[in-house]
Amino acid sequence: WLTRKAYGGAKKLVAVSRYAAEILKESVGKDVEVIYDGCREQKHTCLDKEVKINNVFDEYPKIGHVGAFDDNVKGQGTLIEAFLLLLETYPNARLYLIGDGKDFGLFQEKYKLQKEITFVGKVDNVFEWLLTFDVFCFPSRIEALGSSVLEAMSQDVPVIVSNAGGLPELIGNDERGIVVANSSADSW
Repeated sequence: WLTRKAYGGAKKLVAVSRYAAEILKESVGKDVEVIYDGCREQKHTCLDKEVKINNVFDEYPKIGHVGAFDDNVKGQGTLIEAFLLLLETYPNARLYLIGDGKDFGLFQEKYKLQKEITFVGKVDNVFEWLLTFDVFCFPSRIEALGSSVLEAMSQDVPVIVSNAGGLPELIGNDERGIVVANSSADSW
């Protein structure tokens, strides 16, 4: 009802992905044009990725995530549980979680003894962080498109995303990354 009221009188509707357009069209009953979201342009600040940020650069495989800490939406709990499974095979791996939000403190407290996981918090230099990651993981449960994924891709960081919302549109048929069914930590 609220969606119909808010968008029903609009002369033209635009969405950031085909997924978002389909939902809006279904709600409002009008055609919706797709104009894909973009990300800030940022040139590589260090081509060889040997960037030192808070002394995190080391010889370990580095998995990164950037997003608002709301597990019901962004799925950080699934990523953390998958990472803990990964440690059984790759004990030197490291996970860096960037962002802030309602679940940040909860996760930080729950995993405070897990030395392989770093809760970075909110940063102003996200592109420098992206350059330190060996892979970027985005396990969203709900996502119109995924600006953080676009930013990682713009820095040539390999991406793994969930099959939620518009994320598969960004990746294609495993053309620009990997899409994972977001059902469990095992699948990740």
